[in-house]
Amino acid sequence: MSRIDGLRWDSWPEPSDVLLLRSLLHADLNVAQAAWAEFRRTWDPDAPTSEQYRLFGLIADRLDRIAPDDDRIGMYRGVRRRTAVNTMLQLDRLERHLQRMGRLGVEPVVLKGAALVLTVYDSMGQRWFVDTDLLLHAAEWERVAASYGADGWTPEHDDFGGNHGVNLRQDDDSVDLHRLVHSEMVLPGRIEQTGELLETTIADRPLPSGRRIRTLAPTDALLHTLIHGTQRLLPHNLRWCVDADRLITRNDIDWWRLISLARTFRVSPLIHDALAFLGTVTGRPSEPWVLQQLAADRLSWLERKRLDAFHEWPAPGRLLGKSTTNLSWVLWRTRHLGPMGVARVLPLEFARSLGQDSVAGLLKVAAGRLRRIRWTS
Repeated sequence: MSRIDGLRWDSWPEPSDVLLLRSLLHADLNVAQAAWAEFRRTWDPDAPTSEQYRLFGLIADRLDRIAPDDDRIGMYRGVRRRTAVNTMLQLDRLERHLQRMGRLGVEPVVLKGAALVLTVYDSMGQRWFVDTDLLLHAAEWERVAASYGADGWTPEHDDFGGNHGVNLRQDDDSVDLHRLVHSEMVLPGRIEQTGELLETTIADRPLPSGRRIRTLAPTDALLHTLIHGTQRLLPHNLRWCVDADRLITRNDIDWWRLISLARTFRVSPLIHDALAFLGTVTGRPSEPWVLQQLAADRLSWLERKRLDAFHEWPAPGRLLGKSTTNLSWVLWRTRHLGPMGVARVLPLEFARSLGQDSVAGLLKVAAGRLRRIRWTS
């Protein structure tokens, strides 16, 4: 896990990847060139992480400007061509999914990779993605999911109340049917009202078929990018920085709307730190007043713990030990509930996360833990 001075949580890119991002995104080409030279001294391009590999197309573009004599530029260009082919295949799959939706009388909102390729990236070789993300109205979700199930599509994971949606797979195709943009972008206790807050637009560039897709409006897409990209994942997500930089530099972001949405979804500290981090790698810092407005938002104890659950790898606690991770996961799963709802379900959810069928089983686990603490104190 990576923690950066001045930023909360530990889900930020590793120091070496900060150099990579700076080389790709910094507005000053001299700074970018120096960052690439430092990154390249200790990095083996034949053994990249999955996140680094997904940036090879962008590396090829950048090196054409700052290091055209790099001895591996041919490899990066080759991956850029492969990325373009992959993107064309994925957009063809998106077209088939949208045709299915049309037969069902549904117009979904296209999210993430496909939406960004058709809105803020210059070429298909710049943004790698491997599945289709479609946001549906809550009232349509069950009917659409049932249609896929009837045709043999199978879920890749279990569903639960606060989940954003379900990934369905058939052969080598995967579609993520969202009922929420993201599990963290939700109104606690009012999950059904969340979608009413979001603004959408029609993408400027059409699919190869000529079809135009509906996407999140740029400001809403930026919020989603900052939240989703900074989740606690390994390896750390790197693409979110490029996505966010493209959204900011290619659009007229409504910063007051971003601040309002961050406050509404109780994620202001996260958006503050994500923008601050982005400024360090791009050389284009956010306006001070934006960061000041985000910093002025004060969260309750539960709201802070919910942010931690999505963006921090929990350290073992004295009483719960490694089970602290289970509690963090429960807070993730109950993000859609209000405080009273959390109080009602938390004991049972925590018991289930420990493999117990009831709260009584949880009490046995706690008692055993207390005995071990007494013996070791």
